[in-house]
Amino acid sequence: MGDAVIQLYFWRKHLPSDRIYIGLFNGYHVPSLHHLGIEAAERECRAVVDEWNRDGSNTDWVYAYIGVRNQEVADWEKENA
Repeated sequence: MGDAVIQLYFWRKHLPSDRIYIGLFNGYHVPSLHHLGIEAAERECRAVVDEWNRDGSNTDWVYAYIGVRNQEVADWEKENA
């Protein structure tokens, strides 16, 4: 049996347009993502979101960690398909 792949999501809001987007974390955001256990992966993803929100040059966006796919993600995907 293969390893389970856990997908972790983030929410971002474009402040000038008030538009919300949902993204999927990947190895670009967290290079070791696919080699971490779920708790460590969640910690790393939360740290990335915190870093994005602290970036003083990034005044048009605000980010939040969602975690595993949930109803919010499913609803957003359906609305934006």
